[in-house]
Amino acid sequence: MSDDILFGAVAVNEGFISRPQLDQALREQGTAKLGEFLVARGLVTAAQIEAILDIQKINIADRVERSEEGGLFGQIAIREGYVTTSQVSACVRRQQELAAGGAPAMIGQLLLQKGALSSSQFVDVLRRQEKAGVRCAGCGTSYLVEGLGPGTKFLCRRCLRVLSVPVLQDKADISAQVERIVVDSFGPYAIEGDLGRGPWSASFRAMHRGLNCRVALRVLRRAEPWVVDHLRAVAAASAVVNQPEVVPILEVGEAEGIPFVSRPFVDGEPYGSVAAKTHELAVMVARLERVALALHRAHGRGIVHGNLRAANLFFAGDDVKIVDAGLAPLHDALGDGATLSHRAPEQFSPGPLDARTDVYSLGVLLYELLAGRPPFRRAAPDDVREAVRRQVPTRPSEIDPQAPPDLEAVCLCALAKDRDDRMATAAAFADDLARWRGGQPVKAKRLGRRRWLRKLFE
Repeated sequence: MSDDILFGAVAVNEGFISRPQLDQALREQGTAKLGEFLVARGLVTAAQIEAILDIQKINIADRVERSEEGGLFGQIAIREGYVTTSQVSACVRRQQELAAGGAPAMIGQLLLQKGALSSSQFVDVLRRQEKAGVRCAGCGTSYLVEGLGPGTKFLCRRCLRVLSVPVLQDKADISAQVERIVVDSFGPYAIEGDLGRGPWSASFRAMHRGLNCRVALRVLRRAEPWVVDHLRAVAAASAVVNQPEVVPILEVGEAEGIPFVSRPFVDGEPYGSVAAKTHELAVMVARLERVALALHRAHGRGIVHGNLRAANLFFAGDDVKIVDAGLAPLHDALGDGATLSHRAPEQFSPGPLDARTDVYSLGVLLYELLAGRPPFRRAAPDDVREAVRRQVPTRPSEIDPQAPPDLEAVCLCALAKDRDDRMATAAAFADDLARWRGGQPVKAKRLGRRRWLRKLFE
């Protein structure tokens, strides 16, 4: 490609001349250099010529993203010595196989699953990729821009669009930018529709152009570094689990100055919709049993959901899909009080969580099936926390006398304030649901009201 073509592309991109003016100059310039011709015609100034040459002289061709090396992620991982070229190449082939079968995956996830990359290395590469990568909005080509100063402009050699290295800015609160996102393009995604907006994020249905797959895209309203780092850690953990029922995080990144996280779009029916239209209690109990078994398998791989509720559960035929595992700390820190009623008491105190934390949330879901509402309904978040920690829930049978006694026993056992009084595993919870459906006595411990109160104030 001639220097004059590159020069003209920059001049048009920077708004110094129009496209028709460039076309006419190229026809009439003769043997003169394009810049000299434009100056002679009074179309550009000497200062503008210098600006164009500064952009033109930066050769970015050797910094382009190469798909055969796993894109920017793979190139950075290879450069840092975390993985070998052959390891990345094997994952690229596997990625292509999965994409052909309708199961998209990112290179980083595949490297994690193969054990070629540690979780800390995965997070480090993502962090470096965010700082080092610039994607062309015109053709989608990505470039490694490490070593180029913030604000430096260069020319995309594929579509001749002028790009610039982003200037780092305070992104603590970017709500106004998020609200301006419309049904259009966002980074590597084509946005197709709005899935809802909450206090810490806005969600969209979108298509990932590179992977040609539909995703649920969440863009963050607040983006302190720890928020993005937590999402990266969750992405690493979910990739290692590699369990069909747990929908993994597909990508954590930044586009247009806005951090985002995406996961494969679940083409299924939300748990809440299924519960609303299912009038037979036994049918919903069977579905909740499948949820509990899926959770038990996740627990066996080291994943505690911590925020299990109807909005995070989907049914695709007979298959259970669980989303947003591990995001509870973000909901708490960013002020989303809507999920508090499904949390276990120990989540409001320092300390580790375990499978019994999710058993409590299963108990809340069962309580809602029996009583038609959650155990505790309060207006203020602090009141919800106090109720979950200190108050005895009303028995479902006091709200609906038709609530089966054995199911009530299972429910209240799961809702015990002390996790030692709950079922030890989600599988034990599922087993009691199966026993009830089969007409057998349940194994759940019955905690009398007096013992409830004594345990609360021990």
